[in-house]
Parts: sequence; structure tokens; C-alpha cells
Amino acid sequence: MAIYVFDGSMEGLLTAIFEYYERRPAVVSLVRKSDYQPRAFEEELIIVTDDTKAERVWNGLKRRLTSEGLQRCYSAYLSEQPASFQHLFDFACYIFNGGAETNYGNPHVLALAQTERKVHREKHRMEAFIRFQKTGDGLYFAQVRPDFNVLPLIISQFKNRYADQPWLIYDLKRNYGIHYDLQSVREITI
Repeated sequence: MAIYVFDGSMEGLLTAIFEYYERRPAVVSLVRKSDYQPRAFEEELIIVTDDTKAERVWNGLKRRLTSEGLQRCYSAYLSEQPASFQHLFDFACYIFNGGAETNYGNPHVLALAQTERKVHREKHRMEAFIRFQKTGDGLYFAQVRPDFNVLPLIISQFKNRYADQPWLIYDLKRNYGIHYDLQSVREITI
């Protein structure tokens, strides 16, 4: 078994898929660097994120998947669960080897669909229950601790709903937030 250690980014995961097809080891265990603990007698490969390789893999997935399938991959990635990273890796390999994204008999297709549902439930929960407090300088501020990294998924909802006021939603668990200044949304850290 080969262990691929990546940085936890989507680009890193896509680069790991590219490296798999270059090297073709029998079995790959994909591990995020923050979760990795070295093991004796197992081959390890530190994946260096390469945007060019990642883009090639993403474009290959775009040609083979529907927009819903791509969204399912992104949502599963946002779950930040180690098992989801492995399922994403195995799902991509399954798709590149001619599999169908709607074959729910495949364990990786099913796992991604289930993870997507969990992430979207959390997204809807955040959209329904985020409450802002107005600060002294007129900024509407909300602190959240979602189970999954759903801030990228709720941007458009809040930008459309609160287009007339500046706001900041800050994820305390992941230590970053999204800030709207009446013109654009950007990611910030405090």
C-alpha cells in the first residue's frame, strides 16, 4: 500500500490523483498532512500541490461528470472528513476508469452522495439560523461553528439577502470568515 500525504487543499487532492495515474501503485491511502502519522514498512509519497496537474485532473472530471457530479465532489471536499478525501480519490479514479456517477452500487458514489446531503443540511441550517449583531461601526457580525466548511456555499445567499448592509460571518472552528463590503465578498482571517 502506498500512502499519499497531501496538504488538505482541493488542489492537493487533485494533484494526488494525477500522481496516482503517473505512478500506478496497487492501492493508495490518501491522508491529509495534519492527520498523518508515519508507519513502518509502508511507502509514503508527499504530494506537492501543483496547480497545473490539479487543473488537468479537474478538467478531466468536468468532461466526464455533470454539473451536479462536480458539485457533489466539491461538497464532499468541504465536509473535511478524512474518509471523504479517500472516497473522493477513489471516486475520481472510478470515473476516469469509465464508471458512472449515478451508479449508487459503487461504495464511493454512494458515500459522496451521502456526504453531500450532510453538507447541504448544514448549509441550510447556517442560512436559517445565522443571526447578526450590529457593531459600533455599522458592520453586521455573526460568529458560527458549523460542522462542515459551508461558508463558501452560503456566500451567494447572504450576498443577495443582505445586499444593502456590510456584514461579516466568521467561522470560529476554521478561523476564517467572509466579509461583504457592499461591493464584493472576500475571505478574511482575524
